[in-house]
Amino acid sequence: MGKKKNQKSSNKPKAAKVTLEELSISRDGGQIALRGYSYQFLYSCYLILSSADNGTVFTLEGIEDIDTVKYKADGRHTAHIQLKYSTGNQDASFMDGVLKNYLEAYLIDTDRTFKLVYDFTVAKGFLSKLFSGKLDDTAREFWKEKTNRIKKQTLSWNWSNFDFDDFISKLSFENVKKATLENDIENALIKNWGIAIDNIALYANGIKLLCLDRMESGGDLAYGDVAQCIESTKFDISKGIQNPAHAWIRRIVFSKSAGYSSGYYEGKKATPADIANSLPIERPAVEKNVVESIHDNVITVIKTSSGQGKTTLALRSILALQTEYTPYELTWCNCESELGNIVEYFRMRTRIG
Repeated sequence: MGKKKNQKSSNKPKAAKVTLEELSISRDGGQIALRGYSYQFLYSCYLILSSADNGTVFTLEGIEDIDTVKYKADGRHTAHIQLKYSTGNQDASFMDGVLKNYLEAYLIDTDRTFKLVYDFTVAKGFLSKLFSGKLDDTAREFWKEKTNRIKKQTLSWNWSNFDFDDFISKLSFENVKKATLENDIENALIKNWGIAIDNIALYANGIKLLCLDRMESGGDLAYGDVAQCIESTKFDISKGIQNPAHAWIRRIVFSKSAGYSSGYYEGKKATPADIANSLPIERPAVEKNVVESIHDNVITVIKTSSGQGKTTLALRSILALQTEYTPYELTWCNCESELGNIVEYFRMRTRIG
Protein backbone atom coordinates (compact mmCIF):
# COMPACT_ATOMS: atom_id res chain seq x y z
CA MET A 1 0.00 0.00 0.00
CA GLY A 2 2.80 2.35 0.84
CA LYS A 3 4.42 1.99 -2.60
CA LYS A 4 1.11 2.56 -4.37
CA LYS A 5 0.48 5.64 -2.29
CA ASN A 6 3.93 7.04 -3.11
CA GLN A 7 3.46 6.27 -6.78
CA LYS A 8 0.11 8.01 -6.80
CA SER A 9 1.48 11.08 -5.05
CA SER A 10 4.42 11.25 -7.44
CA ASN A 11 2.01 11.40 -10.37
CA LYS A 12 0.15 14.38 -9.02
CA PRO A 13 0.38 17.43 -11.30
CA LYS A 14 2.78 20.02 -10.02
CA ALA A 15 1.28 23.18 -8.61
CA ALA A 16 1.24 26.07 -11.05
CA LYS A 17 3.74 28.83 -10.46
CA VAL A 18 1.99 32.03 -9.46
CA THR A 19 4.88 34.50 -9.83
CA LEU A 20 7.66 34.97 -12.37
CA GLU A 21 10.22 34.85 -9.55
CA GLU A 22 8.92 31.43 -8.50
CA LEU A 23 9.03 30.27 -12.12
CA SER A 24 12.61 31.54 -12.51
CA ILE A 25 13.77 29.70 -9.38
CA SER A 26 12.23 26.44 -10.59
CA ARG A 27 14.13 26.54 -13.88
CA ASP A 28 17.61 25.94 -12.49
CA GLY A 29 18.68 23.07 -14.73
CA GLY A 30 21.15 25.21 -16.63
CA GLN A 31 22.73 26.51 -13.42
CA ILE A 32 23.12 22.99 -12.06
CA ALA A 33 24.76 21.80 -15.29
CA LEU A 34 27.13 24.78 -15.34
CA ARG A 35 28.25 24.06 -11.77
CA GLY A 36 29.32 20.62 -12.90
CA TYR A 37 31.05 21.92 -16.02
CA SER A 38 32.92 24.61 -14.09
CA TYR A 39 34.09 21.99 -11.57
CA GLN A 40 35.45 19.87 -14.40
CA PHE A 41 37.00 22.91 -16.07
CA LEU A 42 38.75 24.22 -12.93
CA TYR A 43 40.04 20.81 -11.92
CA SER A 44 41.44 20.26 -15.43
CA CYS A 45 43.41 23.51 -15.14
CA TYR A 46 44.67 22.58 -11.69
CA LEU A 47 45.71 19.06 -12.70
CA ILE A 48 47.61 20.23 -15.77
CA LEU A 49 49.47 22.94 -13.85
CA SER A 50 50.24 20.53 -11.01
CA SER A 51 51.89 18.06 -13.37
CA ALA A 52 54.64 20.26 -14.87
CA ASP A 53 55.91 17.01 -16.43
CA ASN A 54 57.22 17.02 -19.95
CA GLY A 55 56.33 13.33 -20.27
CA THR A 56 52.59 13.69 -19.63
CA VAL A 57 49.91 14.48 -22.21
CA PHE A 58 46.34 15.38 -21.24
CA THR A 59 43.28 14.90 -23.42
CA LEU A 60 40.29 16.94 -22.31
CA GLU A 61 36.88 15.47 -23.15
CA GLY A 62 38.39 12.25 -24.49
CA ILE A 63 37.21 8.80 -23.37
CA GLU A 64 36.53 10.40 -19.98
CA ASP A 65 36.48 14.01 -18.81
CA ILE A 66 40.28 13.90 -18.62
CA ASP A 67 42.58 11.24 -20.11
CA THR A 68 46.21 11.36 -18.99
CA VAL A 69 49.04 9.55 -20.74
CA LYS A 70 52.41 9.36 -19.00
CA TYR A 71 55.35 8.31 -21.14
CA LYS A 72 58.14 6.54 -19.27
CA ALA A 73 61.14 4.40 -20.14
CA ASP A 74 59.12 1.21 -19.64
CA GLY A 75 56.24 2.37 -21.85
CA ARG A 76 53.13 4.47 -21.44
CA HIS A 77 50.52 4.51 -18.71
CA THR A 78 46.99 5.80 -19.37
CA ALA A 79 44.55 6.93 -16.70
CA HIS A 80 40.96 8.06 -17.17
CA ILE A 81 39.49 10.66 -14.82
CA GLN A 82 35.81 11.37 -14.39
CA LEU A 83 34.61 14.37 -12.38
CA LYS A 84 31.35 14.62 -10.46
CA TYR A 85 29.95 17.61 -8.57
CA SER A 86 26.76 17.67 -6.55
CA THR A 87 25.31 19.58 -3.63
CA GLY A 88 23.37 16.50 -2.54
CA ASN A 89 24.18 13.34 -0.61
CA GLN A 90 25.16 10.40 -2.84
CA ASP A 91 24.84 6.67 -2.19
CA ALA A 92 25.92 3.52 -4.05
CA SER A 93 23.36 4.00 -6.84
CA PHE A 94 25.37 7.02 -7.93
CA MET A 95 28.10 4.72 -9.26
CA ASP A 96 25.93 2.82 -11.79
CA GLY A 97 26.77 5.02 -14.77
CA VAL A 98 30.35 5.63 -13.64
CA LEU A 99 31.13 1.92 -13.34
CA LYS A 100 29.57 1.21 -16.73
CA ASN A 101 31.81 3.78 -18.41
CA TYR A 102 34.90 2.46 -16.64
CA LEU A 103 34.09 -1.15 -17.45
CA GLU A 104 33.67 -0.49 -21.16
CA ALA A 105 37.20 0.94 -21.38
CA TYR A 106 38.70 -1.64 -18.99
CA LEU A 107 37.43 -4.59 -21.03
CA ILE A 108 39.23 -3.20 -24.08
CA ASP A 109 42.51 -2.51 -22.23
CA THR A 110 42.95 -3.93 -18.73
CA ASP A 111 46.21 -2.02 -18.15
CA ARG A 112 44.44 1.32 -17.78
CA THR A 113 43.49 2.89 -14.45
CA PHE A 114 40.43 4.93 -13.53
CA LYS A 115 39.86 7.76 -11.09
CA LEU A 116 36.76 9.54 -9.83
CA VAL A 117 37.29 13.08 -8.55
CA TYR A 118 34.24 14.29 -6.68
CA ASP A 119 32.78 17.07 -4.59
CA PHE A 120 29.70 15.83 -2.76
CA THR A 121 28.74 14.24 0.53
CA VAL A 122 29.18 10.45 0.57
CA ALA A 123 26.55 8.39 2.36
CA LYS A 124 27.77 5.82 4.87
CA GLY A 125 27.62 2.30 3.55
CA PHE A 126 28.85 0.56 0.44
CA LEU A 127 29.82 3.77 -1.39
CA SER A 128 31.95 5.09 1.47
CA LYS A 129 33.67 1.69 1.75
CA LEU A 130 34.46 1.71 -1.96
CA PHE A 131 35.83 5.25 -1.85
CA SER A 132 38.01 4.48 1.17
CA GLY A 133 39.31 1.24 -0.37
CA LYS A 134 38.10 -0.78 2.64
CA LEU A 135 35.83 -3.41 1.15
CA ASP A 136 34.72 -6.10 3.57
CA ASP A 137 33.19 -9.35 2.27
CA THR A 138 29.67 -7.92 2.22
CA ALA A 139 30.70 -4.77 0.38
CA ARG A 140 32.78 -6.75 -2.10
CA GLU A 141 29.80 -8.94 -2.95
CA PHE A 142 27.59 -5.89 -3.31
CA TRP A 143 29.87 -4.28 -5.89
CA LYS A 144 30.48 -7.58 -7.64
CA GLU A 145 26.75 -8.02 -8.05
CA LYS A 146 26.48 -4.50 -9.42
CA THR A 147 29.07 -5.28 -12.11
CA ASN A 148 27.20 -8.52 -12.89
CA ARG A 149 24.03 -6.51 -13.55
CA ILE A 150 25.99 -4.28 -15.92
CA LYS A 151 27.34 -7.42 -17.61
CA LYS A 152 23.80 -8.68 -18.25
CA GLN A 153 22.97 -5.36 -19.90
CA THR A 154 26.06 -5.43 -22.15
CA LEU A 155 26.48 -9.00 -23.34
CA SER A 156 28.08 -7.76 -26.59
CA TRP A 157 31.15 -6.57 -24.62
CA ASN A 158 34.11 -8.91 -24.25
CA TRP A 159 33.73 -10.26 -20.71
CA SER A 160 35.68 -13.49 -21.31
CA ASN A 161 38.72 -12.54 -19.18
CA PHE A 162 37.05 -10.17 -16.75
CA ASP A 163 38.58 -10.19 -13.28
CA PHE A 164 36.51 -8.28 -10.72
CA ASP A 165 39.32 -7.93 -8.16
CA ASP A 166 41.75 -6.63 -10.79
CA PHE A 167 39.15 -4.14 -12.01
CA ILE A 168 38.43 -2.84 -8.50
CA SER A 169 42.18 -2.46 -7.87
CA LYS A 170 42.39 -0.11 -10.87
CA LEU A 171 39.89 2.35 -9.34
CA SER A 172 40.82 5.33 -7.16
CA PHE A 173 38.83 8.18 -5.66
CA GLU A 174 39.71 11.71 -4.59
CA ASN A 175 37.63 14.35 -2.87
CA VAL A 176 38.50 17.81 -4.20
CA LYS A 177 36.47 20.82 -3.11
CA LYS A 178 35.40 23.14 -5.89
CA ALA A 179 35.66 26.14 -3.55
CA THR A 180 39.44 25.70 -3.28
CA LEU A 181 40.29 25.13 -6.93
CA GLU A 182 40.73 28.79 -7.92
CA ASN A 183 43.33 29.20 -5.18
CA ASP A 184 44.87 25.82 -5.99
CA ILE A 185 45.41 26.90 -9.61
CA GLU A 186 47.34 29.99 -8.52
CA ASN A 187 49.34 27.96 -6.00
CA ALA A 188 50.32 25.51 -8.75
CA LEU A 189 51.49 28.40 -10.92
CA ILE A 190 53.69 29.62 -8.06
CA LYS A 191 55.05 26.21 -7.06
CA ASN A 192 55.57 24.56 -10.45
CA TRP A 193 55.95 27.44 -12.88
CA GLY A 194 57.67 30.14 -10.82
CA ILE A 195 54.93 32.74 -11.30
CA ALA A 196 55.13 34.72 -8.06
CA ILE A 197 53.82 38.17 -8.93
CA ASP A 198 50.78 40.23 -7.98
CA ASN A 199 49.04 39.80 -11.34
CA ILE A 200 49.15 36.00 -11.23
CA ALA A 201 45.43 35.99 -12.05
CA LEU A 202 46.35 37.00 -15.63
CA TYR A 203 48.35 33.80 -16.03
CA ALA A 204 45.55 31.75 -14.47
CA ASN A 205 43.03 33.25 -16.89
CA GLY A 206 45.29 32.47 -19.84
CA ILE A 207 45.54 28.81 -18.78
CA LYS A 208 41.77 28.64 -18.28
CA LEU A 209 41.13 29.86 -21.82
CA LEU A 210 43.64 27.34 -23.15
CA CYS A 211 41.90 24.50 -21.30
CA LEU A 212 38.46 25.67 -22.40
CA ASP A 213 39.58 25.65 -26.03
CA ARG A 214 40.92 22.08 -25.73
CA MET A 215 37.77 20.92 -23.92
CA GLU A 216 35.69 22.18 -26.82
CA SER A 217 37.85 20.50 -29.46
CA GLY A 218 38.75 17.36 -27.47
CA GLY A 219 42.40 18.16 -28.14
CA ASP A 220 45.59 17.21 -26.35
CA LEU A 221 47.49 19.43 -23.93
CA ALA A 222 51.18 18.87 -23.23
CA TYR A 223 53.83 20.61 -21.13
CA GLY A 224 54.94 22.67 -24.12
CA ASP A 225 51.45 24.07 -24.70
CA VAL A 226 51.23 25.33 -21.12
CA ALA A 227 54.76 26.76 -21.25
CA GLN A 228 53.93 28.59 -24.48
CA CYS A 229 50.74 30.03 -22.96
CA ILE A 230 52.68 31.29 -19.94
CA GLU A 231 55.40 32.85 -22.12
CA SER A 232 52.74 34.52 -24.26
CA THR A 233 51.15 36.00 -21.13
CA LYS A 234 54.55 37.24 -19.96
CA PHE A 235 55.08 38.93 -23.31
CA ASP A 236 51.68 40.63 -23.19
CA ILE A 237 52.32 41.87 -19.64
CA SER A 238 55.74 43.22 -20.66
CA LYS A 239 54.02 45.63 -23.03
CA GLY A 240 52.86 47.61 -20.01
CA ILE A 241 49.46 48.84 -18.99
CA GLN A 242 49.27 51.25 -21.94
CA ASN A 243 50.75 51.28 -25.39
CA PRO A 244 53.13 54.29 -25.57
CA ALA A 245 51.97 54.88 -29.13
CA HIS A 246 48.79 56.39 -27.68
CA ALA A 247 50.86 59.52 -27.05
CA TRP A 248 52.53 59.46 -30.47
CA ILE A 249 49.44 59.46 -32.67
CA ARG A 250 46.85 62.21 -32.81
CA ARG A 251 43.99 63.08 -35.07
CA ILE A 252 44.42 65.96 -37.50
CA VAL A 253 41.68 68.57 -37.18
CA PHE A 254 41.37 71.48 -39.61
CA SER A 255 39.74 74.29 -37.63
CA LYS A 256 39.41 78.07 -37.87
CA SER A 257 39.67 78.87 -34.19
CA ALA A 258 39.18 82.35 -32.74
CA GLY A 259 42.38 84.24 -31.95
CA TYR A 260 44.33 82.22 -34.53
CA SER A 261 47.94 83.29 -35.13
CA SER A 262 50.57 81.63 -37.27
CA GLY A 263 54.32 81.43 -37.61
CA TYR A 264 54.03 80.14 -41.17
CA TYR A 265 55.55 83.29 -42.73
CA GLU A 266 58.40 83.11 -40.24
CA GLY A 267 59.61 79.89 -41.83
CA LYS A 268 57.84 77.43 -39.57
CA LYS A 269 56.11 74.31 -40.91
CA ALA A 270 52.47 74.64 -41.89
CA THR A 271 49.89 73.44 -39.36
CA PRO A 272 46.33 72.18 -39.95
CA ALA A 273 45.12 75.58 -38.72
CA ASP A 274 47.25 77.31 -41.39
CA ILE A 275 45.70 75.09 -44.06
CA ALA A 276 42.19 75.77 -42.76
CA ASN A 277 42.89 79.52 -42.94
CA SER A 278 44.19 79.21 -46.54
CA LEU A 279 47.64 80.62 -45.81
CA PRO A 280 49.91 78.50 -48.08
CA ILE A 281 49.80 79.02 -51.83
CA GLU A 282 47.87 76.33 -53.67
CA ARG A 283 49.70 73.97 -56.07
CA PRO A 284 46.76 72.33 -57.90
CA ALA A 285 48.72 70.04 -60.24
CA VAL A 286 50.99 68.55 -57.57
CA GLU A 287 48.15 68.28 -55.05
CA LYS A 288 46.09 66.43 -57.67
CA ASN A 289 48.94 63.93 -58.17
CA VAL A 290 49.13 63.28 -54.42
CA VAL A 291 45.36 62.78 -54.10
CA GLU A 292 45.34 60.35 -57.05
CA SER A 293 48.27 58.43 -55.53
CA ILE A 294 46.43 58.08 -52.22
CA HIS A 295 43.41 56.71 -54.06
CA ASP A 296 45.51 54.22 -56.04
CA ASN A 297 48.08 53.09 -53.45
CA VAL A 298 48.23 51.86 -49.86
CA ILE A 299 51.22 54.11 -49.12
CA THR A 300 52.12 57.46 -50.70
CA VAL A 301 55.54 59.02 -50.02
CA ILE A 302 56.23 62.70 -50.72
CA LYS A 303 59.97 63.13 -51.24
CA THR A 304 61.97 66.24 -51.99
CA SER A 305 64.68 68.42 -50.45
CA SER A 306 64.19 70.35 -47.24
CA GLY A 307 62.07 73.50 -47.37
CA GLN A 308 60.11 72.58 -50.49
CA GLY A 309 56.76 72.37 -48.70
CA LYS A 310 56.26 68.61 -48.19
CA THR A 311 54.22 69.13 -45.00
CA THR A 312 52.09 71.82 -46.66
CA LEU A 313 51.46 69.59 -49.67
CA ALA A 314 50.51 66.62 -47.48
CA LEU A 315 48.13 68.68 -45.34
CA ARG A 316 46.41 70.28 -48.35
CA SER A 317 45.89 66.83 -49.90
CA ILE A 318 44.49 65.50 -46.64
CA LEU A 319 42.08 68.45 -46.44
CA ALA A 320 40.79 67.57 -49.89
CA LEU A 321 40.18 63.99 -48.77
CA GLN A 322 38.73 64.57 -45.30
CA THR A 323 35.24 63.51 -46.38
CA GLU A 324 36.65 60.09 -47.38
CA TYR A 325 39.32 59.50 -44.75
CA THR A 326 39.98 60.25 -41.09
CA PRO A 327 43.54 61.65 -40.93
CA TYR A 328 46.00 60.95 -38.09
CA GLU A 329 49.49 62.29 -37.50
CA LEU A 330 52.43 60.26 -36.21
CA THR A 331 54.40 62.65 -34.00
CA TRP A 332 57.15 60.29 -32.84
CA CYS A 333 59.06 57.29 -34.18
CA ASN A 334 62.65 57.49 -33.05
CA CYS A 335 63.81 53.96 -33.90
CA GLU A 336 62.70 50.72 -35.52
CA SER A 337 61.94 49.08 -32.16
CA GLU A 338 59.03 51.49 -31.68
CA LEU A 339 57.28 50.36 -34.86
CA GLY A 340 55.71 47.39 -33.06
CA ASN A 341 53.84 49.69 -30.67
CA ILE A 342 52.61 51.80 -33.56
CA VAL A 343 51.41 48.80 -35.57
CA GLU A 344 49.68 47.38 -32.48
CA TYR A 345 47.94 50.71 -31.88
CA PHE A 346 46.44 50.78 -35.37
CA ARG A 347 45.55 47.07 -35.18
CA MET A 348 43.63 47.73 -31.96
CA ARG A 349 41.92 50.81 -33.39
CA THR A 350 40.90 48.84 -36.48
CA ARG A 351 39.56 46.02 -34.31
CA ILE A 352 37.21 48.32 -32.41
CA GLY A 353 36.21 50.25 -35.52
